[in-house]
Amino acid sequence: MPDAERALWRFSLIAPLLHRAPNVSLTEMARQLAAEVKHGLDGALVLVSTETLLRWLRHYQQGGLAALENRSRSDRGRCRALDPDTVTQLLALADREPTWTVVALHRQLQRDLGRALPLKPDLAVESRFYRSDVSDARMLSVELERSV
Repeated sequence: MPDAERALWRFSLIAPLLHRAPNVSLTEMARQLAAEVKHGLDGALVLVSTETLLRWLRHYQQGGLAALENRSRSDRGRCRALDPDTVTQLLALADREPTWTVVALHRQLQRDLGRALPLKPDLAVESRFYRSDVSDARMLSVELERSV
C-alpha cells in the first residue's frame, strides 16, 4: 500500500487525540482508542497498541503527515547475522559462563573482540534462552539465528 495512504490511515486513528478535551488524559484516551478494533487498509480487523498510537501522535506533531509514512530500516542492506567464527566464540563463552544472560554474553564478547557486534540482544530471546537449560549453549545459537 502506498505510504501516503498508510499515513492518512494512521492520522485517522490519532485524530481524536489531537482534539481531546483539556481535562482528558492523553494516555487514557489512547488506551481507550487502542481497545477498539479497527479496520486496516486491507479491510482486516486490527488492534493498535496504546504505545503505537502515542508514537504516531508524537511523529505527527514533530513532522506532520509525512512523519506517519513508513521509513526504511536504518540498517537496510547491512548484514545483521553473526559470522560462524563469532558464533563459535559466543557458544564457547556461554559454555564457560552458563549462568550469564544473553545481554551479558553479548557485552563480554564485544569487549573480547574489541568491536561492536551486528546483532543487538533481544530481551524476548534472552528470556526464552534463560528459561531453557542454560547449560545447553546450542540453544543460544538457535535463538540468535531466529532473531536475525
